[in-house]
Amino acid sequence: MERRARALQLGGLAVAMAIPRLLATSCEEVWFTLAEIQGAEVTCGERIGFLQSPQGGFLTENEARAQVSLEVPGCEACWPWEKFREPGLSSRSAKRGIAIESFRLTKAALIGLASIVSWGCTWDYKVAGDPGPGLEDWEAAGIEFIPMIWGSDTIPLAAASGLPNRSLALLGFNEPNFPSQSKLEPWEAASFWPSLEQLASDHGITEIISPSMNYHPDKDPVQWLEEFFAICDPMGCKVDGIAMHVFACYGAGLKAHLDRYRKFGKPLWVTEIACSDPYTPERLSAEGQMAYMKEAVPLLEQDPDVKMYAWFSYFKDQWAHPIVDGLNGDAGLVNPDGTLSPLGALYDTFAHTNLT
Repeated sequence: MERRARALQLGGLAVAMAIPRLLATSCEEVWFTLAEIQGAEVTCGERIGFLQSPQGGFLTENEARAQVSLEVPGCEACWPWEKFREPGLSSRSAKRGIAIESFRLTKAALIGLASIVSWGCTWDYKVAGDPGPGLEDWEAAGIEFIPMIWGSDTIPLAAASGLPNRSLALLGFNEPNFPSQSKLEPWEAASFWPSLEQLASDHGITEIISPSMNYHPDKDPVQWLEEFFAICDPMGCKVDGIAMHVFACYGAGLKAHLDRYRKFGKPLWVTEIACSDPYTPERLSAEGQMAYMKEAVPLLEQDPDVKMYAWFSYFKDQWAHPIVDGLNGDAGLVNPDGTLSPLGALYDTFAHTNLT
């Protein structure tokens, strides 16, 4: 597996050693807090102690604290690394991005995002341009536009119109295991893959990322990828990373998704992330999204297997269908006039392991 930092294995979660600094611990303040895990009452301290034992996996203290902070309600203060950056530090995370539809993006919004994100995607192979921002506006903001070949029908369009030259990467098909998205069987995607390789080569793009997978009850995304690679690997397909979409609402759920995709041994691109789960409506609001973001972003930043991640910037009135009881996630980061939402302002505050 490609790695950019020496890593610890935290119950399946790789945690980077190259962390700016450890927090002044506050775990002791919740050490005796009672919580329930696996049907039993346990204190934060007892769970940390168990995970350090041979029966619990023989984790180091910091590994155990990190795992407990994710899995045990009430023990969040035990996360051992800095979550927020030093005041006044203005450099951006090279990992941090935004997923946003072209028609919702304005020049002012790009300027507003310039200090926060290093890259973005719009589910398109090109920058839409007038009346929205053009490629020159992305470049002026210092934000890398990452093109996507959304579906098989996109291939001839991109071949005719071209891609931005020397982009950082080319994203593969969007959610092919969904009938409402690119809807491709693994063998179909594999048969089209040489065309993506040719497009990338023609435009000086050196990395090609897998189809972007999302959970679907009728077609498991990991199984889909297994079938895809079973066909594509013998063909010598170039796939430099695994793209995934995660709409869990708690850090432990995000961790579980990341762990499933590690089996492919490639850098992970979390190209859509926000809370959008009908079983956790308490986190669909802007306040709930903020609570989730405080768990998710530090986890993504500390994980050396995660190369890129992009927050799915949708306000509650922008979703096509309600998630539950007429509600949708209020996950937007930036307004058309360039002002940040409270969630966008929070996105700007997190510590990072990898700077631009």
